[in-house]
Amino acid sequence: MNNLTRIRVGGGLLFFAMMAIVLSAGSMALAALPADPDNAAPLYYQAALRLALSERPYPGLAVDDVLDGDGGHDQVRDYLGKATGRGVVILVEAASRMRACDWGFMHSLGWVPDSFGLALNRLGCLLAAKARIQAADGQYRPALETCLTLRRLAAHVGDATPLLWAVSGDTHRRSLSAIRDVLAVMPADENLLVWIKDGLTCTPGKPWHPKATFRHFAELEIQARKVLPEEYKGYRENLLGRVKDDVTRGELRRLSEVELLGRAQEAFGEFLEEAEKIWDSDAALAEQWRRLDLLVDESKQRGREGDAIYILRGLLGRTRRFHEAHVNHAAISNALMTAIEIHFVKAKTGRLPETLPAGSRQNPYNGRPFEYQVTDTGFLLRCPDTPPELWRRDGQRVFEFRVRE
Repeated sequence: MNNLTRIRVGGGLLFFAMMAIVLSAGSMALAALPADPDNAAPLYYQAALRLALSERPYPGLAVDDVLDGDGGHDQVRDYLGKATGRGVVILVEAASRMRACDWGFMHSLGWVPDSFGLALNRLGCLLAAKARIQAADGQYRPALETCLTLRRLAAHVGDATPLLWAVSGDTHRRSLSAIRDVLAVMPADENLLVWIKDGLTCTPGKPWHPKATFRHFAELEIQARKVLPEEYKGYRENLLGRVKDDVTRGELRRLSEVELLGRAQEAFGEFLEEAEKIWDSDAALAEQWRRLDLLVDESKQRGREGDAIYILRGLLGRTRRFHEAHVNHAAISNALMTAIEIHFVKAKTGRLPETLPAGSRQNPYNGRPFEYQVTDTGFLLRCPDTPPELWRRDGQRVFEFRVRE
């Protein structure tokens, strides 16, 4: 064998040896894929992008029609049956089952880009429509599972910003409304009613820890003043301009940025301590809100007179609005849990009960049972003592439930 032949043969052997190594490495790489993320947020981001950027447009009007009970089923069903819609739902369902959801905000900037909360709201609308379509197609258990996915999404959206807190509440409300609509069309099924009741009990929904939430909002506001000196300067000058006493004004002027912002944070913390006492009191709801309004007005007045809480005055009024929203959501949740108990009696006995089942949830507006009324199509749960500024019918908030014959 001459040298050229040896080179050719050796080169061929070397080539095949190298190919074997490459193929082996490729097989190893395929067998050792990276682990799935243990954070739900990237999956929600991907779902939102898929919804927004896909060549197949999101059928927003049809989704609204489904949620309003005004048609749209065929268009949304078609969207969910195609790759884009299926992919969105798969991502959201996978994300909702993860424990952690870190949105990756840079809190050191003093603000977070929460406009994507609107995209999360759209995801919630799509899933709520899907649950109603599944129920219309006779897929009752899958429809209720979709409702629980919505509830987990509400918990993940969280309360890192006021907008996200609102989106979380809307998503939570949609999940409960969808369950109500599924119950209205599904046949009596004791086992499925027990399952959804347990699912609601075990699946967290919209968060409610107002003191921690508002402390976080205040910390973001303070950080924003530090990051944006021009904005801080404007607040400082406005504050100094409100102080009539020369001595106090001079004292405030000598404070450093850190010291003045620290005073604002301390004053807001004291405000929250008093607000929490009102939230946790046994007083009637109307009296709680009267006291809270008085506390807010007093704090705003101190700010107008030069108290450092002026720097965080925008958060004061939100405490009342957040508590209103929380009580409204509690009313929806308690009404639905009571309705499930009524549906359960219907499933066992073949007819609706004449009175509320024992142990039913209470009307949060007055701490007493709902008023129950059987109708031709189902039943009503009325909320006596609904505060006048909230949703009402004939002076009350009323929840209507339909029942399948």
